[in-house]
Amino acid sequence: MCGFAGLLLPTAMPCSELRTRVAGMARTLAHRGPDDSGEWVEPRGQFGMGFRRLAILDLSELGRQPMASAGGRFIASFNGEIFNHLELRPALEAQGAAFAAARTRRLCWRGLRSGVLKRLCSAASGCSRLRCGIARSGRCR
Repeated sequence: MCGFAGLLLPTAMPCSELRTRVAGMARTLAHRGPDDSGEWVEPRGQFGMGFRRLAILDLSELGRQPMASAGGRFIASFNGEIFNHLELRPALEAQGAAFAAARTRRLCWRGLRSGVLKRLCSAASGCSRLRCGIARSGRCR
C-alpha cells in the first residue's frame, strides 16, 4: 500500500528546503510505494506533502500524487484503493462528473466536489486514507 507524509510548520521556511525535507520523509516510505514518488509544498512554505506510490488498479501516469483538483485549488494524497469504484461512479456521473481514467482517486475528487463524499466513503469497499491541502496562489520563496 502507498505511503504519504506531511509537514506543517508554525513558521515558514524556503520552499526548496521544505521540499527537500518532505522528499526525505517520503523516501523513508519507499518500501510502501516503489512505483512512483512526488512532493508538493504550499507557496507560503509552511505545509508540504510527500507521497510514495504502489500502483495497483491504475498503472498510468494519471495516478501521480500528490494531485491537484481540476481547478488547482485543492491538493490531495490518497492512500489505498476503492475496490468497488466502478459501482460507485454512476451516481457521480449522473450528476455530470466525467472520469479521465480508472482512478479511484478521481472518484474521491468528484465526490468532494459534488458534496457526496461522506456517502461515497460509507459505501466504498477497500482500504483508504485521504490527506487534503488547500493550495494558495503565489510562488514558493
